This record gives sequence, structure tokens and C-alpha cells, in this order.
Amino acid sequence: MKKISIVFLILVFSLTIFFLNSKKKVKIQEPIFIGHVYGDHNNSDIPYKPLKKVINKNNLDFIVFGGDITKNHEDFYTFNNYFLNINKLYVKGNHDKNIYEKTEFWKKKKFKNLNLINLSNQEVSDIYSNNFKFYTDTFFISHYNWFEKVFHPLKPSNQSLGIKNNLKFDEINNFGKVNKFISGDCGKYSDKPPYILAKYKDNFFLCTGLGQSSNNFIILSTLEPIFFNENGEIVKHKCKERKFNDKFLKVCSTKKKHLLNLN
Repeated sequence: MKKISIVFLILVFSLTIFFLNSKKKVKIQEPIFIGHVYGDHNNSDIPYKPLKKVINKNNLDFIVFGGDITKNHEDFYTFNNYFLNINKLYVKGNHDKNIYEKTEFWKKKKFKNLNLINLSNQEVSDIYSNNFKFYTDTFFISHYNWFEKVFHPLKPSNQSLGIKNNLKFDEINNFGKVNKFISGDCGKYSDKPPYILAKYKDNFFLCTGLGQSSNNFIILSTLEPIFFNENGEIVKHKCKERKFNDKFLKVCSTKKKHLLNLN
């Protein structure tokens, strides 16, 4: 009887350990990108609460914060201090002003196994003169959506850059091969898609961000979005694709109205 009791206790202990381990957070191993970082423009929390929760609940690490880190640039240190223990890179947005006086300025970086180039310290008008044609499988990161023209007929940007920039975009004949151009200036407004991807001239163009649209971050290696709710819980989403004569567009969201824009 004593032996049976010992065996029973060992079994109960083993099952307890098993279930505790099964509830451990699953860490996403790949680097991720998060755009329009301060989120909803009515938000006053630093950092944005849904962002804090999704990072903490999922042990997110190796994060590229894609601009507009805080609504007021003077609050940057509060944001940065909260995330001191994660691997991260910052991209300068229009709200961030002198951010590279407060943290590391990076131009080129090997982030895990990915090759990243930071365009955010360049004037938008100067970005179009980069020799993208010499690069392959490289991530060009910016805050401003300087390539919004590629998403026509949609206009997903939080801040559109106008006809002059569209004309400059059209002048680029060669974007290299299998390069990924990523902007963090989408998602702020509820009527615009939170994630939009274009395949154009053998390269990929993506705009994403947090805000009133539908919060998400992207896995950089796959460019796939992960959507989350205000409690930081991963939620389901849907995508819609459309092929044009010269490009392919894909919109993803948790809200049906954003997909209808691609009809």
C-alpha cells in the first residue's frame, strides 16, 4: 500500500510539472518589426499598453521599432527604460526628432541572420537616389512610406508624401533582387489597412503599424503579420490578395472593411 501511495504521488508530481511546462510562453525566435509604435493617437500610456502586453506575454525579442516610438519625443527614455532587457533597434519617425542623440544610430546591421539597412536618417527626397540594384535579400527599413505609389489604388499611409515623391519612385528602374522595403507609417487610422504588402519588380514592399486600425507586428523573415488585441493576445486575421498587370497586392486585417478596399 505504501508503494502504491509513493507511485501515485510521483505520478501526480510528474503531471503537475508537465502541465506547468505546457503553459510556458512560447518564444518567437525570429526578429520582428513593429510600426507606428506609440499606437492609437489618443493613447497616453508609455509604452502603448497592447504593445507591452504582447511583448511580455510572448517573450518577444530582437525587435525593430519602426518609428514614432512615442507621441512626444521627450518621452523616449521612459519607453526605452521599459524595454532595457530586450534586443532592439530604433528607426526614426517624424515624432522622434533627435532620437539618435539618445540611442545608437545604426546604418547597417546584422540582426540575427538578417541584413538590415536603416534609411530613416535620410531625407525622404534623398532615399530615391540609393543604389538598391546592388543589393539582394536585404531589408531596407524606414518610417516614412516613400514607396506608397506601389500600393495604388490604395493609400494606406498615415502621412502621404505627394505627387513629387510618386514621380521619383517611378524613376527607379531597378530595386535589386528579392529585397524587402519596410515602412512603419501605417495603421494609425481606423479607415486604412494595418498591413499591406506589394510584390513589384521581384521585390517586396510592406507598410504596417499600430493604432486604431488593427494592431500587428511582422515576422521579418517571412513578412507575415501577427495580429493581437488590446490584452496582448494573438488573434486570428484574414488576408485578401489581388493581382494587377505589374504587381501583386495583399491586405491583412482583423476587420472586414479593410479587405473590401482591395475589391
